[in-house]
Amino acid sequence: MNMEPLLPLAAVVPQLSRWATILACLHIGLIGPAFEEVLFRGCLFGRFRANGYLWTGFLVSGGAHGVLALIVGYFVYGILLAWVSQRTRSLWPSFAIHAGANTVFLLSQTVLM
Repeated sequence: MNMEPLLPLAAVVPQLSRWATILACLHIGLIGPAFEEVLFRGCLFGRFRANGYLWTGFLVSGGAHGVLALIVGYFVYGILLAWVSQRTRSLWPSFAIHAGANTVFLLSQTVLM
């Protein structure tokens, strides 16, 4: 197992080819959020909600990320996205928030550095 620390995104992106950069940006900004929203808010949260376990669904869908150092923030963020999904009865708003946040993070780590 490699125990070296991960490089910051700003150090990695300039080293990528044009196509790799485009694919990485698509994954971070669109594909990842779409997958997570469908899986965690659509399938997982949706199943709990459909069976009458709304609050359990909030909690379970909030625990989707396993990055230990960031778990509390991601947990709260996941609950917020589940609440948006519940409130609007649609995955589109939570996907838009998720994709927007990831894109802002990507830009802050690469363009602004």
